[in-house]
Amino acid sequence: MRDHESQRAINALLKTSIEAHASLQEQFEIALGIILSVSWSLMDDRAAIFLFDKKRNNLTLTAHRNFLPDMVKTCSEIPVGKCLCGKAAELKELVFVSSHDSHETQVEGIHPHGHYCVPILSKDMELQGVLTLYLPEGHVRDSDEEVFLSTAAGTLAEMIQRSKTEKELTQSMDGSQLIQMLLHSAMEPVPLQDQLDQVLIMLFYLPWLQVQPKGAIFITDPDTGDLVLRAYSEDVRHLFDTCGRVPFGRCICGRAALEREIIHADFDDPRHDIKSLEMETPHRHCCIPILADERVLGVMNLYLNVGQQLSQENEDFLRSIASILSVIIQRHEMDDRVRKALADEKEANEKLDRANHFIRKTFGRYMSDEVVKTILDTPDGLELGGEQREVTVMMTDLRGFTAVSERMAPEDVITMLNLYLEAMTEIIHQYNGTIIEFLGDGILVLFGAPIPREDDAQRAVACALAMQLAMPKVNEKNRELGYPQMVMGGGINTGLVIAGNIGSDKRSKYGVVGNAINLTARIESLTVGGQILISESTRNACGPILRIDDEWRVAPKGVSKPISVFQVGGIEGVYQIRLPEMDQIVVHPLHYAHQVRLMIMDGKYAAEEIYDGRITAINYPLTEITTPLNVDRMTNLKVELFNKRGEQVSDQLFGKVLDVCEGVLTVYFTSVPQRVEEKMRDFT
Repeated sequence: MRDHESQRAINALLKTSIEAHASLQEQFEIALGIILSVSWSLMDDRAAIFLFDKKRNNLTLTAHRNFLPDMVKTCSEIPVGKCLCGKAAELKELVFVSSHDSHETQVEGIHPHGHYCVPILSKDMELQGVLTLYLPEGHVRDSDEEVFLSTAAGTLAEMIQRSKTEKELTQSMDGSQLIQMLLHSAMEPVPLQDQLDQVLIMLFYLPWLQVQPKGAIFITDPDTGDLVLRAYSEDVRHLFDTCGRVPFGRCICGRAALEREIIHADFDDPRHDIKSLEMETPHRHCCIPILADERVLGVMNLYLNVGQQLSQENEDFLRSIASILSVIIQRHEMDDRVRKALADEKEANEKLDRANHFIRKTFGRYMSDEVVKTILDTPDGLELGGEQREVTVMMTDLRGFTAVSERMAPEDVITMLNLYLEAMTEIIHQYNGTIIEFLGDGILVLFGAPIPREDDAQRAVACALAMQLAMPKVNEKNRELGYPQMVMGGGINTGLVIAGNIGSDKRSKYGVVGNAINLTARIESLTVGGQILISESTRNACGPILRIDDEWRVAPKGVSKPISVFQVGGIEGVYQIRLPEMDQIVVHPLHYAHQVRLMIMDGKYAAEEIYDGRITAINYPLTEITTPLNVDRMTNLKVELFNKRGEQVSDQLFGKVLDVCEGVLTVYFTSVPQRVEEKMRDFT
């Protein structure tokens, strides 16, 4: 009864954690209701969740059930180490008391009670917050309750991490949208003053950038070299009195121009050579130079809170904005020279081409070259809407990357991922693919949008094969840096989608929607490392130039009827790309058959039915498992492994069924904890 109800509650928490429409606070409030609904526990009907503020080293009350107003006021912020919740945060261990006399902070009018205070920890044991439950006074400590609450806290940690990830993704999308809007503006015949004012206003509307709604833009006087105030927010209009013209190298803005680097400085920084009436009001400056090769075209000056330091990512974003300003200023300089000197049309067109090339080079990190070209070549390139067209979609993903990344330092994960993405991006551009999104370690690429070609499907397959051939070079670099080896799988599908600018007038991005995208994701999920799988529609579109190494029928989730998928080993014609033919992997019989239990995966969750089995042969990561379980090829399994004494070694093994033959499953392990992998490689 306890186990069943606990598992049902945990499943409800997991479902809540993936509710895309709910905010983090709403998810917390639902989670508290689920936790308190467990009937076998004698917990009181009062609980709360605190989030950890790393900068302030305290816990902030984020959600609660049945807290009185005085409790909310008293417990709104708790320093780490203080009271029971603070101690649980400091120790990173569950804290239990049976009486409220153990409280350092008392709230009048609250009946006697005890507590469970459970730290919310990420997978790498980083503190995320604290879950606290109220208990009747004299409550006896219960190990089942502790296990349940610790598991619930783990799910809360996943909610918090997903919220952070979604916030980072929103930041990236907002930045990309702003880049697109300014890029489009840079090519329009708009007065320079209007464009400078537009840049400031747009920056103030980015909440994740965390700048005050104050700022100014200075433009360099080509005759004197002074910085001349050209655009400003209403709050700094007084700057005209003292900073209307700043000599090169003077004050913070002049020093940023001289040093050609971003400079942060508080209001009382001694480098303030030029005093203004606002010097008595606490503030901080972030001055970003606007550069063009050897020239300094101006400086952008944004206001921050005292002591605030922008992240490296935000500084890089502001450098990109300064690059856009550089393009805008150079374009107006060029227009002025054309009007004044009446230069011949050929020279003017060449300079315009150079400016457009600069845009493509600068903003390739935000969008594909083809999307930029569409914006530059068509006046309505940023209008919302799309069109139906046939495209070939490619999705690639690193097999087992999540498990590998959890064992590495965050900076090493990013370095390793960037090495991979840089190599793959270069190949994708060689085959004229349009990168729609980087999905963590996955890549979504289109062939046929925004520009269709007759050989879209063939180029997609050739690109995927070339990416597989590049993996040994990527892994060679990983070995040099001491990183683990990576393997990639890829899925390709051809079908109809709606492609175009999706969103609203205020926020949009170039993208695609349609069932063809979903089917591509299903096909990609079937792959193991080193495989490229394609749909029947892609095979038909490519014609007879493909080398097909294997084919089978599958029934992916969400697809109404079984489909054929094909493993591609090469492409002839003008491409002449071939993967090495996969040698037959010979598994070695074991002297001792290792006991396992098997569960069929349904999406991210394992089914309740459990099947016994034994590993009878292995050549890691390939194994043969004798079991009464009968499943289709490409079925995903969760595996529990036991030692010779019948003790569980791990329940976090995942694999894919490659073949089924008379009670024996050939299973390719796709994710195994490192310590377990080392044991399995030594099986005899």
